[in-house]
Amino acid sequence: MPYHLELGSDGHSFHGKAIVVNSQTGDHKSNHPIPMAKAKAQMRLLESIAHGEAPKRKLIMKKK
Repeated sequence: MPYHLELGSDGHSFHGKAIVVNSQTGDHKSNHPIPMAKAKAQMRLLESIAHGEAPKRKLIMKKK
């Protein structure tokens, strides 16, 4: 897995938030911590792109 979640840094907690980090290069994929559910979704998307898979799209129906 080339990505992991950083839950805090320098002894500080992000309080239920995380940053997705590339495990090989150390690059952060967001400037600020994001909610855990969104961070996990971002990590899944990045991993699917790295494996050459097309991301699944949700069809959203708009009300008129």
